Amino acid sequence: MIIGPQAKVVIAIYPTNCPDLEAPMEKDVFLTQFDRTPRDTGFFSAVGRSLAFATRFESNCRVIVGVIGLTQGSRPMLDSDEEVGEFVNRIMGSTLSRNIRKLTKSADEQDEIRETLNAAREARNFIAHHVTRDFETVLPAGSGIDGTVAELRTHVRNIAEADRFVCLLISLFTRKPLPSGSFINGYPDAVVEWVFADLANR
Repeated sequence: MIIGPQAKVVIAIYPTNCPDLEAPMEKDVFLTQFDRTPRDTGFFSAVGRSLAFATRFESNCRVIVGVIGLTQGSRPMLDSDEEVGEFVNRIMGSTLSRNIRKLTKSADEQDEIRETLNAAREARNFIAHHVTRDFETVLPAGSGIDGTVAELRTHVRNIAEADRFVCLLISLFTRKPLPSGSFINGYPDAVVEWVFADLANR
Protein backbone atom coordinates (compact mmCIF):
# COMPACT_ATOMS: atom_id res chain seq x y z
CA MET A 1 0.00 0.00 0.00
CA ILE A 2 1.33 3.43 -0.96
CA ILE A 3 1.20 5.99 1.86
CA GLY A 4 1.00 9.60 0.75
CA PRO A 5 2.90 12.45 2.40
CA GLN A 6 -0.16 13.62 4.36
CA ALA A 7 -0.60 10.17 5.85
CA LYS A 8 3.09 10.06 6.81
CA VAL A 9 2.72 13.33 8.70
CA VAL A 10 -0.29 11.95 10.60
CA ILE A 11 1.60 8.78 11.48
CA ALA A 12 4.60 10.84 12.64
CA ILE A 13 2.62 12.91 15.15
CA TYR A 14 0.24 10.18 16.32
CA PRO A 15 -0.33 9.39 19.10
CA THR A 16 2.22 10.93 21.50
CA ASN A 17 2.62 14.31 19.82
CA CYS A 18 -0.98 14.88 18.83
CA PRO A 19 -2.11 18.20 20.39
CA ASP A 20 -5.43 18.50 22.18
CA LEU A 21 -7.92 20.49 20.15
CA GLU A 22 -10.53 22.68 21.77
CA ALA A 23 -12.79 22.64 18.72
CA PRO A 24 -15.52 19.98 18.80
CA MET A 25 -14.84 16.85 16.78
CA GLU A 26 -16.71 16.53 13.51
CA LYS A 27 -19.27 13.73 13.74
CA ASP A 28 -18.91 12.75 10.09
CA VAL A 29 -15.19 12.02 10.50
CA PHE A 30 -14.87 9.83 13.61
CA LEU A 31 -17.46 7.54 15.12
CA THR A 32 -18.50 9.20 18.36
CA GLN A 33 -21.55 7.18 19.44
CA PHE A 34 -20.19 4.38 21.61
CA ASP A 35 -23.11 3.94 23.99
CA ARG A 36 -24.90 0.61 23.75
CA THR A 37 -28.53 0.05 24.65
CA PRO A 38 -30.78 -2.99 24.16
CA ARG A 39 -32.53 -1.01 21.43
CA ASP A 40 -29.28 -0.34 19.57
CA THR A 41 -28.08 -3.92 20.01
CA GLY A 42 -31.34 -5.28 18.64
CA PHE A 43 -31.18 -2.91 15.68
CA PHE A 44 -27.63 -3.86 14.72
CA SER A 45 -28.40 -7.54 15.21
CA ALA A 46 -31.22 -7.20 12.70
CA VAL A 47 -29.00 -5.25 10.30
CA GLY A 48 -26.23 -7.84 10.53
CA ARG A 49 -28.56 -10.77 9.95
CA SER A 50 -30.32 -9.00 7.09
CA LEU A 51 -26.95 -8.35 5.45
CA ALA A 52 -25.95 -11.99 5.91
CA PHE A 53 -29.22 -13.20 4.43
CA ALA A 54 -29.03 -10.75 1.51
CA THR A 55 -25.52 -12.02 0.75
CA ARG A 56 -26.76 -15.60 0.89
CA PHE A 57 -29.54 -14.78 -1.58
CA GLU A 58 -27.03 -13.17 -3.93
CA SER A 59 -24.88 -16.30 -3.74
CA ASN A 60 -27.88 -18.53 -4.42
CA CYS A 61 -28.65 -16.50 -7.54
CA ARG A 62 -25.11 -17.12 -8.77
CA VAL A 63 -25.53 -20.83 -8.11
CA ILE A 64 -28.80 -21.24 -9.99
CA VAL A 65 -27.61 -19.18 -12.97
CA GLY A 66 -24.51 -21.38 -13.11
CA VAL A 67 -26.56 -24.57 -12.85
CA ILE A 68 -28.96 -23.44 -15.58
CA GLY A 69 -25.98 -22.52 -17.76
CA LEU A 70 -24.63 -26.05 -17.37
CA THR A 71 -27.89 -27.87 -18.02
CA GLN A 72 -29.75 -25.83 -20.62
CA GLY A 73 -29.13 -24.00 -23.86
CA SER A 74 -25.59 -23.71 -25.17
CA ARG A 75 -23.74 -25.73 -22.58
CA PRO A 76 -20.16 -24.51 -22.07
CA MET A 77 -17.35 -26.91 -22.82
CA LEU A 78 -15.44 -27.62 -19.63
CA ASP A 79 -12.76 -29.96 -20.87
CA SER A 80 -9.86 -28.54 -18.89
CA ASP A 81 -9.09 -27.04 -15.51
CA GLU A 82 -8.58 -23.69 -17.22
CA GLU A 83 -12.05 -23.75 -18.78
CA VAL A 84 -13.59 -24.76 -15.45
CA GLY A 85 -11.76 -21.91 -13.74
CA GLU A 86 -12.93 -19.41 -16.35
CA PHE A 87 -16.52 -20.58 -15.98
CA VAL A 88 -16.39 -20.32 -12.17
CA ASN A 89 -14.79 -16.87 -12.33
CA ARG A 90 -17.45 -15.70 -14.77
CA ILE A 91 -20.22 -16.89 -12.45
CA MET A 92 -18.61 -15.50 -9.30
CA GLY A 93 -17.98 -12.16 -10.98
CA SER A 94 -21.53 -11.71 -12.20
CA THR A 95 -23.63 -9.08 -10.46
CA LEU A 96 -26.98 -9.66 -8.80
CA SER A 97 -28.68 -7.41 -11.35
CA ARG A 98 -27.28 -9.46 -14.22
CA ASN A 99 -28.29 -12.74 -12.61
CA ILE A 100 -31.79 -11.45 -11.90
CA ARG A 101 -32.13 -10.43 -15.55
CA LYS A 102 -31.15 -13.94 -16.59
CA LEU A 103 -33.61 -15.51 -14.17
CA THR A 104 -36.48 -13.22 -15.18
CA LYS A 105 -35.75 -14.02 -18.81
CA SER A 106 -36.04 -17.70 -17.94
CA ALA A 107 -39.37 -16.97 -16.23
CA ASP A 108 -40.91 -16.13 -19.62
CA GLU A 109 -44.22 -14.35 -19.09
CA GLN A 110 -44.62 -15.10 -15.39
CA ASP A 111 -44.98 -11.54 -14.14
CA GLU A 112 -45.30 -12.59 -10.50
CA ILE A 113 -41.89 -14.26 -10.52
CA ARG A 114 -40.34 -11.30 -12.32
CA GLU A 115 -41.79 -8.87 -9.79
CA THR A 116 -40.65 -11.03 -6.86
CA LEU A 117 -37.07 -11.25 -8.11
CA ASN A 118 -36.85 -7.55 -8.96
CA ALA A 119 -38.27 -6.60 -5.56
CA ALA A 120 -35.57 -8.75 -3.95
CA ARG A 121 -32.88 -7.08 -6.04
CA GLU A 122 -34.04 -3.64 -4.88
CA ALA A 123 -34.27 -4.90 -1.29
CA ARG A 124 -30.73 -6.27 -1.37
CA ASN A 125 -29.45 -2.92 -2.66
CA PHE A 126 -31.28 -1.08 0.11
CA ILE A 127 -29.83 -3.35 2.79
CA ALA A 128 -26.31 -3.32 1.35
CA HIS A 129 -26.05 0.40 0.64
CA HIS A 130 -28.62 2.40 2.61
CA VAL A 131 -29.83 0.78 5.81
CA THR A 132 -26.82 1.75 7.95
CA ARG A 133 -26.05 5.03 6.23
CA ASP A 134 -27.97 7.23 8.66
CA PHE A 135 -27.69 5.13 11.82
CA GLU A 136 -25.87 7.89 13.74
CA THR A 137 -28.91 10.14 13.37
CA VAL A 138 -31.62 7.49 13.51
CA LEU A 139 -30.54 5.82 16.76
CA PRO A 140 -29.96 8.88 18.96
CA ALA A 141 -33.18 10.49 17.77
CA GLY A 142 -35.12 7.35 18.57
CA SER A 143 -38.13 8.46 16.59
CA GLY A 144 -36.71 7.25 13.28
CA ILE A 145 -35.79 3.73 14.28
CA ASP A 146 -39.30 2.27 14.09
CA GLY A 147 -39.73 3.47 10.52
CA THR A 148 -36.30 2.14 9.56
CA VAL A 149 -37.04 -1.25 11.13
CA ALA A 150 -40.43 -1.45 9.41
CA GLU A 151 -38.83 -0.69 6.05
CA LEU A 152 -36.04 -3.19 6.69
CA ARG A 153 -38.61 -5.83 7.63
CA THR A 154 -40.38 -5.36 4.29
CA HIS A 155 -37.12 -5.67 2.38
CA VAL A 156 -36.09 -8.82 4.26
CA ARG A 157 -39.44 -10.41 3.48
CA ASN A 158 -39.08 -9.51 -0.20
CA ILE A 159 -35.69 -11.22 -0.31
CA ALA A 160 -37.02 -14.25 1.56
CA GLU A 161 -39.85 -14.71 -0.94
CA ALA A 162 -37.41 -14.56 -3.85
CA ASP A 163 -34.91 -16.81 -2.06
CA ARG A 164 -37.65 -19.40 -1.60
CA PHE A 165 -38.15 -19.47 -5.37
CA VAL A 166 -34.41 -19.65 -6.08
CA CYS A 167 -33.85 -22.40 -3.50
CA LEU A 168 -36.67 -24.43 -5.02
CA LEU A 169 -35.06 -24.07 -8.45
CA ILE A 170 -31.67 -25.15 -7.10
CA SER A 171 -33.25 -28.18 -5.42
CA LEU A 172 -35.11 -29.17 -8.58
CA PHE A 173 -32.15 -28.73 -10.93
CA THR A 174 -29.75 -30.56 -8.60
CA ARG A 175 -32.34 -33.16 -7.59
CA LYS A 176 -32.02 -32.36 -3.93
CA PRO A 177 -34.87 -33.44 -1.66
CA LEU A 178 -37.41 -30.70 -1.02
CA PRO A 179 -38.48 -29.70 2.50
CA SER A 180 -42.09 -30.08 3.60
CA GLY A 181 -44.83 -27.91 2.18
CA SER A 182 -45.36 -26.24 5.54
CA PHE A 183 -41.67 -25.28 5.69
CA ILE A 184 -41.76 -23.84 2.16
CA ASN A 185 -44.96 -21.90 2.87
CA GLY A 186 -43.60 -20.55 6.15
CA TYR A 187 -40.10 -19.77 4.87
CA PRO A 188 -40.49 -15.96 4.56
CA ASP A 189 -42.04 -15.73 8.04
CA ALA A 190 -39.26 -17.88 9.51
CA VAL A 191 -36.57 -15.69 7.94
CA VAL A 192 -38.17 -12.47 9.19
CA GLU A 193 -38.53 -13.90 12.68
CA TRP A 194 -34.87 -14.97 12.69
CA VAL A 195 -33.62 -11.57 11.51
CA PHE A 196 -35.67 -9.53 13.99
CA ALA A 197 -35.69 -11.87 16.99
CA ASP A 198 -33.55 -9.53 19.11
CA LEU A 199 -35.93 -6.63 18.45
CA ALA A 200 -39.04 -8.57 19.44
CA ASN A 201 -38.90 -7.53 23.10
CA ARG A 202 -37.08 -4.22 22.87
